[in-house]
Amino acid sequence: MAPSAKLTLVEHVAELRQRLLKSLAALAALSLLCYTRHDALYDFMAKPVGGLVFTRPTEAMMVMLKISFLGGLVLALPVLLYQAWAYFAPALGPARSRLLAACLGLGWLLFLLGLGFGLAVLPQTMRFLLGFARPDLTPMISAEKYVSFALLTSFGCGLVFQAPLAAFFLARVGLLTRRGLLRHWRVAVLGILVLAALICPAPDLFTWMVVSVPLFLLYLASLWVAGWAAPGGGAEAGEDPEIRRA
Repeated sequence: MAPSAKLTLVEHVAELRQRLLKSLAALAALSLLCYTRHDALYDFMAKPVGGLVFTRPTEAMMVMLKISFLGGLVLALPVLLYQAWAYFAPALGPARSRLLAACLGLGWLLFLLGLGFGLAVLPQTMRFLLGFARPDLTPMISAEKYVSFALLTSFGCGLVFQAPLAAFFLARVGLLTRRGLLRHWRVAVLGILVLAALICPAPDLFTWMVVSVPLFLLYLASLWVAGWAAPGGGAEAGEDPEIRRA
């Protein structure tokens, strides 16, 4: 494909259409693959609570479709990100396109780590929440409500794990500095502890602290990234000047 700047409007639209079709094809194929394993995916997600119920005739089917689609979306993310990168890269130049590729790849890996973290703490979270049951207040959890809760929690953790990338971009535009993050470390630690309690509201201190450790490591990573990404922060390391101007 010719450099993006030399394409006509019609050629831009044609390339965009081609990349969207490839992305949709990958998403459809991988969602279908997940649907062939929807029983295993459902069993894995429902394990923390055991039996679930559905209250509408179509609810069970919609739950399986939701699990399959979101599973396919996670698997297809590398393809989707690559297609987005390939479309914009020619207009960015070699240095900026490499930087964008690195950010997209790192973002996907961080999202997977956050997703795994959210799923790992889900059983403890459900045990705590179900502990509020009483003889006259018994849980009867809808499959749709539970799956939505589990996916929201795990995908939310995936977004939280993007903190280092967010620190990178904010530092690049001058809205965030390592000194500022260090100056407010008490607020950061308090926020980490509160967020850990929201993600996994465990009654014991040990579990609470274990959940806090990955979040604290994200804070440390954000500190390092903010210092490196600040204007002039990577000059001593021999960074490409074109990247610093990006």
